[in-house]
Amino acid sequence: MNIFQDVSESREKLNEMGVATPNFSTEIGRLKPDDLLVQLRNLMAQMTSKIADFQKENTILKKSIKENFTCHSKDTVFSLQRSFDVNFLQEVPGLLFNNIAKDEGSIKPEDAMLEEQIKNLRKENDVLLESHVESREKLKSTTISLIEEKSKVEALQAALKAITSEKSNTTQALEMCRKEKAILESDLEAERKKIIEMKIECERTKMHTRDLEEKIQGSSDKCREFDELKKNYKELESRESFQIAQLQCLTEELKKLDKLKSELEEELRAVNLEAEESSRGKLQYIQHLETMVSNAEQNLADIKHKYNEASKTALTLQEANEDLEKQNLNNIKMCNKANDELENCRGIIKDLEQRNKTLEEEKRKALCDLNTIVKSEREKTETLEKLINERKGLDEELTMMRSSANTQERAKDRLLKEQKDLRNEVAILKKQNAKLGLKYQNVKFECNERTRLLKRLDIKMKENFVEYNKRIACLEKNVCNIIEKAVAYKNSFQEKHSEVNAIVRELQEQLDVVNIEKRDLETEFYAAMKQLQKEMSEKKRLKKLTFKSEMENMKDPSDCSVNTANDEMESRLKKAEGDVADKQEKIRQLELSKEEERIHYEGIIAGLKTQISRDQVRLDVLLKNISCTEKNAQEPSADEASKVVALEQKVLELTEELDKKRKRTLELTEVIENNEQEMRRKADECDLFKQKVTQLKDEIRNMKEQFSKLQEFLSTVSKNVETYQKERDEIAGKLAKSLKVIMEERASKQSAEAVFAEKEKLFKSQIEELHERLGEKNKEYEEVLKTMGEKKSMVSKLQDDVKKWKLEVANLKAQVGSLTNEKRDCQDNEINNDAKLREMRELNLELRKREGELKAIIVRLEDDLRGARLLIKELEGDLMTEKNSKRLLKEVITSARQDIQKFRRNGQVLPSIADKIERHFNLSQVQSRELLSGYRTNTEENCLMLH
Repeated sequence: MNIFQDVSESREKLNEMGVATPNFSTEIGRLKPDDLLVQLRNLMAQMTSKIADFQKENTILKKSIKENFTCHSKDTVFSLQRSFDVNFLQEVPGLLFNNIAKDEGSIKPEDAMLEEQIKNLRKENDVLLESHVESREKLKSTTISLIEEKSKVEALQAALKAITSEKSNTTQALEMCRKEKAILESDLEAERKKIIEMKIECERTKMHTRDLEEKIQGSSDKCREFDELKKNYKELESRESFQIAQLQCLTEELKKLDKLKSELEEELRAVNLEAEESSRGKLQYIQHLETMVSNAEQNLADIKHKYNEASKTALTLQEANEDLEKQNLNNIKMCNKANDELENCRGIIKDLEQRNKTLEEEKRKALCDLNTIVKSEREKTETLEKLINERKGLDEELTMMRSSANTQERAKDRLLKEQKDLRNEVAILKKQNAKLGLKYQNVKFECNERTRLLKRLDIKMKENFVEYNKRIACLEKNVCNIIEKAVAYKNSFQEKHSEVNAIVRELQEQLDVVNIEKRDLETEFYAAMKQLQKEMSEKKRLKKLTFKSEMENMKDPSDCSVNTANDEMESRLKKAEGDVADKQEKIRQLELSKEEERIHYEGIIAGLKTQISRDQVRLDVLLKNISCTEKNAQEPSADEASKVVALEQKVLELTEELDKKRKRTLELTEVIENNEQEMRRKADECDLFKQKVTQLKDEIRNMKEQFSKLQEFLSTVSKNVETYQKERDEIAGKLAKSLKVIMEERASKQSAEAVFAEKEKLFKSQIEELHERLGEKNKEYEEVLKTMGEKKSMVSKLQDDVKKWKLEVANLKAQVGSLTNEKRDCQDNEINNDAKLREMRELNLELRKREGELKAIIVRLEDDLRGARLLIKELEGDLMTEKNSKRLLKEVITSARQDIQKFRRNGQVLPSIADKIERHFNLSQVQSRELLSGYRTNTEENCLMLH
């Protein structure tokens, strides 16, 4: 606030003097305190020059006033001389009145003397006018010299402006170079990434094409299998049509039997009771055979259902397709055999019907057994109805088979469409590969063009650097001249530096208070942020604990019973995941260690930069001291020469140390860049390793799913074997029961042995046929057992394959490690072999060296500016003292003017003398106004420069 009060006071005083000061009230809010100080310093410097001009004018006015008052008495001259003194201003009126009272008595007798004196005064006035003209010519010459000095000052200001503009241009050029360099580096990195991505995409397309070829082969195999199934389905349809024709023939025969029924009724009444008993036994045997046929048909339906299930599972299990196909063929054979058995049973039924006809012919003779035969015919009609119902069931099965065939044909069409789509995808991928190759060539061409552009830019940079060095040399010369002038001003104004230091100390104290408050606020902010981080970490930990507890509660007890193979697979997976986690932790530790090294190197670099800046400041100070000693010492002595030599040696040592430190900083930056490149490489390798681990996990999951499906298939096969064993046991039990019934009939029917001997032979033949069928079924059972053994061997092979896969996974991991090492070696070899990359590195190093040199030059210029600012601060104190003297002079002039006006009113001073004095005052005011107008123009230009 003290600064702003001083500024307001200085503005008011300048306005009183007639000086137009710029209105900074609107700009104080925008400007910083440093900018305000700079503006005030410029104003003070200009005021010092104007105050010196005013002092010169005041001395000239004093001399002229003394010359004008020589014609009067010594008392009046003395009084007028004293009137211009500040301490005797109050005594002037009394002295003048006393002198006038003394001279009143001598006015009348001395008129003649006065007239003579007036003549003399006119002559003297002419002389004074001549002297005044000469003095005006002298003033003109002085104004011309001042204008020349002003032009020199303006030239120096223009030189400073040019220096600042060139400095800004150099900084802008450097920034543009850095930006272009950064852009080029980013472009190169992006192009490298694109090239790597293109390579990865090519590899992926190759893998995808291989997978598509494998899928095409698998789909062709599936089509062949589907054709075979279609052929089998056509054979089944032909067999079913044959069976339908047989059923139609049977219906026609049954109609004929209905016609013969009326004829047989009369003949069958004569049949005896023995025929009834024999017929009952036959009917029981027929019922037994019918139950056998119904069981066989049920088995056939079950086999068909199982066949449909196996066909559905065949789509999901690609690897077990061949085994399922074999099983389907066996099932088809079983179905064919069952159909053959049905046909044989139907032939047996026909034979039995023929036998029944023979029996009916016999029963014609026995009219007593007509009622029994009627009952038997009714039972036959019931059996016919059952057969019709069975026929309907067969028709329904045929419709189901046809629908399944239609679904298979649709699946075949889908497979064909998939083949076409895959082929189209292969063609598209080939086109994409061709396009990617063209893109790769275009990217290479762009890289070559950018390298050429970099070379051209380097040539332009070299030319620019030569021009900048020339300009910097000129700037250094100008700065040396400015420093010499500043040192001269410093020697003249060293005594008036204390007030400015006091103001600066007050400002520094205020800044220290503000910095302390800022640090307190920062500490509070960081403490609050740490508390928030702790709370967030605690919340995350609580969430993890709750999630773990919920997962443990959600676990089912049924999951505990897992196969040993699955447990081993999971344990190995966990081990692999643990190894991955350990590797990730190691990588993180390496990253942390490298970050610490980077931070350490950065701290070292910062320390070296600070040392370099300090050494440069010392060098600048030494150079200034050397220049001052050379100027002040006109005749240097031997001691001074030895001191100069010692200083020059120190300067050389400091320059050597600076060069060494710069080299060390460059080496450290190279080390940091190499470490960052290694970190990037390791991060890419970790990503690739993670991707491979995820792929292996997916493959292991697929193997697990296949293993579970195979286990389910084995369980279904074992259930089928159990059903076959049960059916065999039931057939054997039924045969034993039938034999027992036959033996009982033999014992009870000894009287009818002769009649039924032929019938027993037929029964024996039928029993032998049944035995043969049982042998065939036993053979089929043995074949099923063989297939079971083969499937068990397949399962063991699959388990061995799983073990082999695990070993291959371990080998793949080892190969991944070896490939990563080879990739590193290849990358290093490529980097060393690529001449372009070497050239780029060398160019980057040269650019960095040039940046360091330019930074050093900029630091030197900044130090010079700091020294100039210190000199300006010293000059400000002198300006404050001269301001006070100017105030006093202004007050003296105003008081003298008021006194002269009072003397004129009272008649104490002659009007000619008063006019001369007022002319002198007016001339001084005009000159001061001209100077102030020049001052205003300079202040406006300086304000524009500052903005």
